[in-house]
Amino acid sequence: MKTILANITTGWNFIKVIRVLAGIFILVSGIMDSKAIFILFGSGFLLFSLFTPGTCCALYQPPAPPGKSPGLKDIEYEEVGIK
Repeated sequence: MKTILANITTGWNFIKVIRVLAGIFILVSGIMDSKAIFILFGSGFLLFSLFTPGTCCALYQPPAPPGKSPGLKDIEYEEVGIK
């Protein structure tokens, strides 16, 4: 339950606000016109935009930690002459 609430309350940016507003608009216009397909599409659009942590469905990747990871080393290469 905490992750669902965290997905709704965090990760807000301009694109997510636009997606939520578009979902609300489609849902309300579907209800006003009594069109089931628009009600389904608008509610799906609204739920996906609210419950996904990023702006592109579920393709969210957390940011990488700063600095190098301890397992990586600098590798030195030797130039090979051309024949």
